[in-house]
Amino acid sequence: MLQILSERYNISINEILSGEMLDKNNYKESAEKNIKYILDKSIFSRKDNIEFFKRKWRKDHLLELMLEIIILIIAMILGFIFNNGLKFIAVIGILVWIIVQQNRMMAYVEKKVYYL
Repeated sequence: MLQILSERYNISINEILSGEMLDKNNYKESAEKNIKYILDKSIFSRKDNIEFFKRKWRKDHLLELMLEIIILIIAMILGFIFNNGLKFIAVIGILVWIIVQQNRMMAYVEKKVYYL
């Protein structure tokens, strides 16, 4: 919305937020003041955004996560039934899976929160 107003009236977004036309001397100072104000008055904190995107990632990947868990549980059960090395592989697989999924989720969250 601010970008549309800025283009329509041929003024900067900083000038819209400041409510006045700015000369080159006051422009940087006003920009810093406006950014600090917006960050202070933001509806969501960074922590809120991180939690939101974690929940969103889990929701978006729910089916995939459930299928992977089922496959790992089946591998572990088969390892106990047949008493072979499959249970060891399943346990290692579960640990690796947890680490990989956590890393995938946090990479997604970092991308969404810090690199708008």
